[in-house]
Amino acid sequence: MIWPGEALLRKGYDVTIHVAGSPESRLQALMTNTPSGPTVIGMEETPPYDVVVFQRPMARHLAESIPHLQAAGIAVVVELDDNFEELDPRNVAWPGVQPAKSPDSNYLWLRAAIRAADIVTVSTDHLRQVYAKWANVEPIVLRNYLPPHHGIGVTPPIPGTVGWSGGLNTHPRDLPIAATGIQQTVRDGTFSRFYVSGTGTGVERQLGTGVPLVASGGWVPIEEYPATLDPVSVGVVPLNPGPFNESKSWLKGLEFLGRGRTVVASHTSEYNCLASLSNGALVTAQSPKQWAKLLRARAADMDFSYWQALTAVKYLGIDSHAEMWMSAWVQARGERMAA
Repeated sequence: MIWPGEALLRKGYDVTIHVAGSPESRLQALMTNTPSGPTVIGMEETPPYDVVVFQRPMARHLAESIPHLQAAGIAVVVELDDNFEELDPRNVAWPGVQPAKSPDSNYLWLRAAIRAADIVTVSTDHLRQVYAKWANVEPIVLRNYLPPHHGIGVTPPIPGTVGWSGGLNTHPRDLPIAATGIQQTVRDGTFSRFYVSGTGTGVERQLGTGVPLVASGGWVPIEEYPATLDPVSVGVVPLNPGPFNESKSWLKGLEFLGRGRTVVASHTSEYNCLASLSNGALVTAQSPKQWAKLLRARAADMDFSYWQALTAVKYLGIDSHAEMWMSAWVQARGERMAA
């Protein structure tokens, strides 16, 4: 949400960005204690905005604040980028969204926020279907796009490295989808190593023996993240089939493309969609044999692949699409005024 906000600011729109965790991002809500816990009964201070956008508001006080904001004439938008009810129990975030384990911040409070919101925006078609059952108005799909800084300093890839961006703590079952194909392409000399933008913890075990592993070293500030993808020759975005990953956006693949790296991704609706827009720079695989075949093809002509990728993302920048967010927010304002 920072990226479309910044893009709209560059275009002259009146947008205020409150980064999560900062003092100014905290709602000044009036609370009272009840047998079920602290409950919002009003606002100490009404925010000076026409529209307030909440990104994945799973906290009780956020959901309960929405009617009070609306009573003051402020439209509320809920924005979502994940299917939180389908998280893998092995995902480190899973306990934090379960009502029994986290009573004041979970997917039930998210449902309440969705029901109360004037508009819901989501990043994929599948998420629209997931959250439509609780929304007052059909959710609006606003896909992820790249900010201008993501491609600064892009250099051509050096052959020999197949790579992944992620960690097993949040993607516990995804990497094995591509593991056999990766092993085959290392054995035949297509690649000499596997690179992880992340800690690499546990990756060697999931990949299997015989695949040399290099990791970037872990989390970095968000502005430094794009450059951590540069050691990759060809990127992989494996996604274990299921409702959670079918809801996932195309962002990881787009990030690789934005650095001039071609990609093999899992055969999901979103990645099939991105493949159709990518001029061959991103392709999708459905079997170990396909993963190996497509990885070899991506690696065969690195210079051509580099320009393919950069050409693909030329039309997938946030500045070219930012008005879609403003349009959704204006619609939310209209819904509130008509309520």
